[in-house]
Amino acid sequence: DNCFSAEKQLTNCYSGGIYAMHVVMEESKIGSEETNDTLVVLEFSPKAPSETKDWLTALIKAPVSSGGAGLQAKLVPNSLKGSDTLHISADTKRLLVGAEKLKIKRCLKNGAPVDFCMELSHEFKDFNDDGEGFLTESESEQIVFLALERIKPYEDGTVPGYPEVKLQKHRATIPKCLSSGIITQIFPLHDKDKLKALEHKWIFSLSRKQPLDDIREYFGDTIALYFGFLGFYSLSLVPPVLLVLVFGLSGAHEQTKNTVFAILNLLWGTVFLEVWKRRCSEISFNWGTLRAGIGIEEVEEPRPTYWGEKRISPITGQQEYYYPPWMRKVKTYCISYPIVILCMKLATVVVLLYFRFLHAVESQYANVGGIVATVMLILPSIFFAVMIAVSNTLYRKLATFLNEWENHRLESAYQNHLIVKLVLFYFVNCFYSLFYIAFYLQDIDLLRRHLGALMITSQLIGQVTESLIPFFMYKSRVTKVSKEGKKIVMKTADLSNEIERQATQEQYLGTFDDYLELFLQFGYTFLFSSAYPMAAFWALLNNVIEIRTDAFKLCRIFQRPFAKQANSIGAWQAAFEALGVIAVITNCALIGMAAKSAHWLPDMTPVNAVLLFVAIEHFLLGVKFIVSHVIPDVPQWVQDEMARQQYKAQLALRVSSFYLVIQRPSLFLN
Repeated sequence: DNCFSAEKQLTNCYSGGIYAMHVVMEESKIGSEETNDTLVVLEFSPKAPSETKDWLTALIKAPVSSGGAGLQAKLVPNSLKGSDTLHISADTKRLLVGAEKLKIKRCLKNGAPVDFCMELSHEFKDFNDDGEGFLTESESEQIVFLALERIKPYEDGTVPGYPEVKLQKHRATIPKCLSSGIITQIFPLHDKDKLKALEHKWIFSLSRKQPLDDIREYFGDTIALYFGFLGFYSLSLVPPVLLVLVFGLSGAHEQTKNTVFAILNLLWGTVFLEVWKRRCSEISFNWGTLRAGIGIEEVEEPRPTYWGEKRISPITGQQEYYYPPWMRKVKTYCISYPIVILCMKLATVVVLLYFRFLHAVESQYANVGGIVATVMLILPSIFFAVMIAVSNTLYRKLATFLNEWENHRLESAYQNHLIVKLVLFYFVNCFYSLFYIAFYLQDIDLLRRHLGALMITSQLIGQVTESLIPFFMYKSRVTKVSKEGKKIVMKTADLSNEIERQATQEQYLGTFDDYLELFLQFGYTFLFSSAYPMAAFWALLNNVIEIRTDAFKLCRIFQRPFAKQANSIGAWQAAFEALGVIAVITNCALIGMAAKSAHWLPDMTPVNAVLLFVAIEHFLLGVKFIVSHVIPDVPQWVQDEMARQQYKAQLALRVSSFYLVIQRPSLFLN
């Protein structure tokens, strides 16, 4: 009980004076070494004047202590696009200082993973004298990007060459230049050799498991965890699909088969979510991102676009930006969420208008035979699915604006609030029509037809908009660039030509939309499984394709995204679990309606029938609760190994701290 964890010992080490002093010393030396390895590319607008480019270049190269980023930057003209680019790199010292601020974990020589510390660098495994090659390429790019985003002016002012663009005190400069159009894009460079090797293991090898470790090394934790979840979820759909096939071949009554399938499917959905948490813990532990008793958010740096007044932190004694929590809560609960509720109400109005249109079409074509009548009966559902996709896109922009305006301090809080806003609206926009059909119209045949059309159409739209359209747009841009620059390409260096090619690629916006797509698919599959068991088959078919198309677009179509740290899928886990609870209620209600219409319980009064199915619902919810508590989130072997590693870290850090005090006692003197 008297021993500190490895993380706490490092914190004590930092608070003793090491961290604050050595960072200042190291940052004052940064910038003296020139490197030729471009990590990040910043592209200016073709209209940006020279004074703006020179100002921003100098700001990026200036030491951190002077308000700069302490990076290396070289201005290079892009002859094909008519704009200039900054090729940004960093020396090893700057990267190591950034790794410490980012709290990147590395193993000590005895195998224990702890947050990297510059002053104890000699105790880390694979750390040579100069630290060269200690960090991965994706980590280096992440450090450079965060350094760029944390450039903030000390006073109010304007951008040179753009007097209309105001720079506010203590607000990030680079995001402001991006939103103002001064900078068109910032992206890290792909490594062609590593990417080709990853493609061979991942995209073109259908028989192998996904190489999650390689994906994580190249793209970072967040993207690797998404593909881990997608693969695990797809695998979990195999048992429901097999059940559909078995029940389809059996001679039992259709409603009986659907009822049994729904109950088994609901229980299986609970098991899947609980087992995934264990699997996620194993993956995060192997990557060194699983922390004992704390989450990623507790070691997060503030968001680059977070703003506030500067003050001395009462906890660390260092300067920090402070924004009153009460003001954020007023914005969130008094303005943002009322707007979200209003949008949800508008979505229900649109659904009701759709049903009026559907009723008009059915009254005209219901008794008309032929292919035209069949198409006309399906057309409203397809039109509604397209309308849902459009309204989702528009609302996404509104939710993002509101979330940014709320000024959340941590990226995890920002993402969680955005997830809540989007899940609330998307749930109503995508599922309200199904609830209306199921429980107001009580038309199971229409529910089955509408759900199938909605699910298949939305998945087709997703594949087209996420993969095919970006692919053809990219091919079109590359062809145009090749034609316009045919004579120029031969005169340029291979690296410059490759950078210009990558500059034409689409930017990858993160895993948010991908998780949202899976969330909606999970709802289509489980919410009304007693009415449409085939939803599991369509979901599995889509996901088998989705894994390869998502991998293909990351490797071939999109620019390389910046890596981000993560040890779970975050608030999406809670969103999926909440949907699982709602699925129990909806399916029990559907089963009760089916039992009433099928006269399964002819001698039972309506009140007793309702009580019976409420009891079944509570029983299933109780089973979900028991399963969620019986299955531990973290496997026992992971808990034991973490305790063992913490013990090793304590021993190593005690010895290191002792020798550090002897060798450099001035660091501990006030």
